[in-house]
Amino acid sequence: EEIIFRGIIYNHGYRKVSPVKGMFLCGLLFGLLHMNLNQFCYAFVLGVMLCLVIEATDSIIATMIMHFTLNAYSTTVAFLTEKLADNEMVQAILGEAEEADEVLSNEVLLQTLITLLPVAIVCGILAWVLLRVIAQKCGREEHLRTLFKKPETTTWEAVEYASEGTNLFTPALIVGMVLCIVMMGLTEFVNSVNLG
Repeated sequence: EEIIFRGIIYNHGYRKVSPVKGMFLCGLLFGLLHMNLNQFCYAFVLGVMLCLVIEATDSIIATMIMHFTLNAYSTTVAFLTEKLADNEMVQAILGEAEEADEVLSNEVLLQTLITLLPVAIVCGILAWVLLRVIAQKCGREEHLRTLFKKPETTTWEAVEYASEGTNLFTPALIVGMVLCIVMMGLTEFVNSVNLG
Protein backbone atom coordinates (compact mmCIF):
# COMPACT_ATOMS: atom_id res chain seq x y z
CA GLU A 1 0.00 0.00 0.00
CA GLU A 2 2.78 2.44 0.84
CA ILE A 3 4.70 1.78 -2.37
CA ILE A 4 1.54 2.22 -4.46
CA PHE A 5 -0.18 5.09 -2.64
CA ARG A 6 2.60 7.19 -1.13
CA GLY A 7 5.38 6.02 -3.48
CA ILE A 8 3.83 5.98 -6.93
CA ILE A 9 0.50 7.82 -6.73
CA TYR A 10 1.55 10.62 -4.39
CA ASN A 11 5.33 10.96 -4.60
CA HIS A 12 5.72 10.42 -8.35
CA GLY A 13 2.36 11.84 -9.40
CA TYR A 14 0.15 14.12 -7.36
CA ARG A 15 3.01 15.68 -5.38
CA LYS A 16 4.48 17.10 -8.59
CA VAL A 17 1.17 18.62 -9.67
CA SER A 18 -0.20 19.95 -6.38
CA PRO A 19 1.14 18.61 -3.06
CA VAL A 20 -1.74 19.77 -0.85
CA LYS A 21 -4.53 18.68 -3.21
CA GLY A 22 -2.56 15.52 -3.88
CA MET A 23 -2.46 14.68 -0.16
CA PHE A 24 -6.23 14.85 0.12
CA LEU A 25 -6.81 12.95 -3.11
CA CYS A 26 -4.29 10.28 -2.12
CA GLY A 27 -6.00 9.99 1.28
CA LEU A 28 -9.39 9.73 -0.43
CA LEU A 29 -8.17 6.95 -2.73
CA PHE A 30 -6.52 5.17 0.21
CA GLY A 31 -9.81 5.29 2.12
CA LEU A 32 -11.82 4.10 -0.87
CA LEU A 33 -9.45 1.18 -1.42
CA HIS A 34 -10.53 -0.31 1.90
CA MET A 35 -14.07 -0.68 0.45
CA ASN A 36 -15.60 -0.33 3.89
CA LEU A 37 -17.32 2.78 5.25
CA ASN A 38 -15.92 2.34 8.78
CA GLN A 39 -12.36 1.88 7.55
CA PHE A 40 -12.77 4.67 4.98
CA CYS A 41 -13.13 7.31 7.68
CA TYR A 42 -9.84 6.64 9.45
CA ALA A 43 -7.98 5.46 6.33
CA PHE A 44 -8.70 8.80 4.64
CA VAL A 45 -7.21 10.74 7.57
CA LEU A 46 -4.32 8.29 7.83
CA GLY A 47 -3.63 8.62 4.10
CA VAL A 48 -3.39 12.41 4.38
CA MET A 49 -1.18 12.16 7.48
CA LEU A 50 1.18 9.70 5.79
CA CYS A 51 1.55 12.12 2.86
CA LEU A 52 2.43 14.84 5.39
CA VAL A 53 5.08 12.54 6.84
CA ILE A 54 6.57 12.15 3.36
CA GLU A 55 6.71 15.95 3.07
CA ALA A 56 8.35 16.18 6.50
CA THR A 57 10.93 13.45 5.88
CA ASP A 58 11.17 13.21 2.07
CA SER A 59 11.24 9.44 2.59
CA ILE A 60 8.75 6.65 2.15
CA ILE A 61 10.57 4.52 4.77
CA ALA A 62 8.99 6.49 7.64
CA THR A 63 5.48 5.91 6.28
CA MET A 64 6.21 2.21 5.79
CA ILE A 65 7.28 1.90 9.43
CA MET A 66 4.20 3.82 10.62
CA HIS A 67 1.84 1.75 8.47
CA PHE A 68 3.47 -1.51 9.56
CA THR A 69 3.21 -0.49 13.24
CA LEU A 70 -0.46 0.45 12.92
CA ASN A 71 -1.33 -2.79 11.13
CA ALA A 72 0.64 -4.84 13.68
CA TYR A 73 -1.22 -3.10 16.51
CA SER A 74 -4.63 -3.73 14.87
CA THR A 75 -3.80 -7.38 14.20
CA THR A 76 -2.59 -7.90 17.78
CA VAL A 77 -5.73 -6.31 19.25
CA ALA A 78 -7.98 -8.42 16.97
CA PHE A 79 -6.09 -11.58 17.97
CA LEU A 80 -6.28 -10.81 21.69
CA THR A 81 -9.96 -9.86 21.43
CA GLU A 82 -10.71 -13.19 19.78
CA LYS A 83 -8.78 -15.09 22.48
CA LEU A 84 -10.50 -13.13 25.26
CA ALA A 85 -13.93 -13.74 23.73
CA ASP A 86 -13.46 -17.47 24.46
CA ASN A 87 -13.10 -16.72 28.20
CA GLU A 88 -16.33 -17.38 30.16
CA MET A 89 -15.94 -14.35 32.41
CA VAL A 90 -15.44 -12.08 29.39
CA GLN A 91 -18.50 -13.63 27.72
CA ALA A 92 -20.56 -12.80 30.82
CA ILE A 93 -19.34 -9.19 30.70
CA LEU A 94 -20.08 -8.98 26.99
CA GLY A 95 -23.56 -10.37 27.58
CA GLU A 96 -24.23 -7.59 30.11
CA ALA A 97 -22.81 -5.05 27.65
CA GLU A 98 -25.18 -6.25 24.92
CA GLU A 99 -28.12 -5.75 27.28
CA ALA A 100 -26.82 -2.31 28.15
CA ASP A 101 -26.42 -1.58 24.44
CA GLU A 102 -30.18 -1.60 24.05
CA VAL A 103 -30.43 1.21 26.62
CA LEU A 104 -27.87 3.43 24.86
CA SER A 105 -29.37 6.53 23.36
CA ASN A 106 -28.30 9.43 21.23
CA GLU A 107 -27.67 11.37 24.44
CA VAL A 108 -25.04 8.87 25.59
CA LEU A 109 -23.42 8.96 22.14
CA LEU A 110 -23.32 12.76 22.26
CA GLN A 111 -21.77 12.70 25.76
CA THR A 112 -19.15 10.24 24.56
CA LEU A 113 -18.27 12.43 21.57
CA ILE A 114 -18.04 15.52 23.79
CA THR A 115 -15.76 13.63 26.17
CA LEU A 116 -13.49 12.39 23.38
CA LEU A 117 -13.32 15.72 21.51
CA PRO A 118 -10.73 17.30 23.87
CA VAL A 119 -8.63 14.12 23.66
CA ALA A 120 -8.75 14.29 19.85
CA ILE A 121 -7.77 17.97 19.86
CA VAL A 122 -4.84 17.42 22.24
CA CYS A 123 -3.64 14.39 20.24
CA GLY A 124 -3.96 16.38 17.00
CA ILE A 125 -1.83 19.19 18.44
CA LEU A 126 0.76 16.70 19.70
CA ALA A 127 0.84 15.02 16.27
CA TRP A 128 1.44 18.39 14.57
CA VAL A 129 4.24 19.25 17.01
CA LEU A 130 5.81 15.82 16.46
CA LEU A 131 5.56 16.27 12.69
CA ARG A 132 7.32 19.62 12.93
CA VAL A 133 10.07 18.12 15.13
CA ILE A 134 10.56 15.32 12.59
CA ALA A 135 10.69 17.88 9.76
CA GLN A 136 13.24 19.92 11.73
CA LYS A 137 15.44 16.85 12.31
CA CYS A 138 15.24 16.05 8.57
CA GLY A 139 16.01 19.65 7.58
CA ARG A 140 12.57 20.09 5.98
CA GLU A 141 10.83 22.38 8.48
CA GLU A 142 10.87 25.34 6.08
CA HIS A 143 9.53 23.14 3.28
CA LEU A 144 6.69 21.93 5.50
CA ARG A 145 5.92 25.50 6.56
CA THR A 146 5.79 26.84 2.98
CA LEU A 147 3.81 23.88 1.68
CA PHE A 148 0.50 25.44 2.71
CA LYS A 149 1.33 29.00 1.65
CA LYS A 150 0.60 30.52 -1.74
CA PRO A 151 3.72 31.66 -3.57
CA GLU A 152 4.22 35.39 -3.15
CA THR A 153 5.49 35.97 -6.68
CA THR A 154 4.79 34.19 -9.90
CA THR A 155 7.83 33.36 -11.95
CA TRP A 156 7.85 32.01 -15.48
CA GLU A 157 9.28 28.77 -14.11
CA ALA A 158 6.32 28.39 -11.74
CA VAL A 159 3.85 29.11 -14.53
CA GLU A 160 5.58 26.65 -16.83
CA TYR A 161 5.71 24.00 -14.08
CA ALA A 162 2.02 24.48 -13.29
CA SER A 163 1.05 24.20 -16.96
CA GLU A 164 2.96 20.92 -17.22
CA GLY A 165 0.85 19.43 -14.45
CA THR A 166 -2.18 17.51 -15.52
CA ASN A 167 -5.60 17.60 -13.96
CA LEU A 168 -5.67 15.43 -10.84
CA PHE A 169 -9.14 14.10 -11.66
CA THR A 170 -8.97 12.04 -14.83
CA PRO A 171 -12.01 10.20 -16.28
CA ALA A 172 -10.48 6.83 -15.30
CA LEU A 173 -9.94 8.04 -11.73
CA ILE A 174 -13.52 9.28 -11.45
CA VAL A 175 -14.92 6.00 -12.80
CA GLY A 176 -12.75 4.04 -10.35
CA MET A 177 -13.85 6.20 -7.42
CA VAL A 178 -17.53 5.82 -8.36
CA LEU A 179 -17.10 2.04 -8.59
CA CYS A 180 -15.46 1.95 -5.15
CA ILE A 181 -18.26 4.07 -3.65
CA VAL A 182 -20.94 1.84 -5.23
CA MET A 183 -19.16 -1.28 -3.92
CA MET A 184 -18.91 0.24 -0.43
CA GLY A 185 -22.62 1.08 -0.52
CA LEU A 186 -23.55 -2.41 -1.68
CA THR A 187 -21.35 -3.98 0.99
CA GLU A 188 -22.96 -1.86 3.71
CA PHE A 189 -26.43 -2.71 2.36
CA VAL A 190 -25.71 -6.47 2.25
CA ASN A 191 -24.25 -6.35 5.77
CA SER A 192 -27.28 -4.49 7.13
CA VAL A 193 -29.64 -7.00 5.49
CA ASN A 194 -27.68 -9.94 6.89
CA LEU A 195 -27.63 -8.43 10.40
CA GLY A 196 -31.27 -7.32 10.24
